[in-house]
Amino acid sequence: MTPTGYDAASSYLPSLDAIAAELSVYANRQALQLPPTDPLPDVRVEFAGANLVLKTVSHRAPGQAVKIIAALESRAPALEILHAKISTIDDTDVNAFTVKIGIECSLSAEELVQEIQQTFS
Repeated sequence: MTPTGYDAASSYLPSLDAIAAELSVYANRQALQLPPTDPLPDVRVEFAGANLVLKTVSHRAPGQAVKIIAALESRAPALEILHAKISTIDDTDVNAFTVKIGIECSLSAEELVQEIQQTFS
């Protein structure tokens, strides 16, 4: 028997299959394109109930996950990181953050994506 909170929390967390599928799509898309001199990261925000899932796929850069976490923490108490999954495959970083949205949050999904993309520059 599993605790009730675990079932609810697991529905918000990205599965390994979903991350592998995203990485495969990203790799296929990159294989079809000429590599740009400064590629933009793939940053997506998906809403899951009262939370959001922020996903990034980018070229590996030391300290990048810390920059994303700092950007999210700077929005406290409007945003609270519940879970972080940081993966590195060859020269690619795949990050997923489950973030609780506070009542006082006035940030749109597009604004959050732009703010996170700025951490990559």
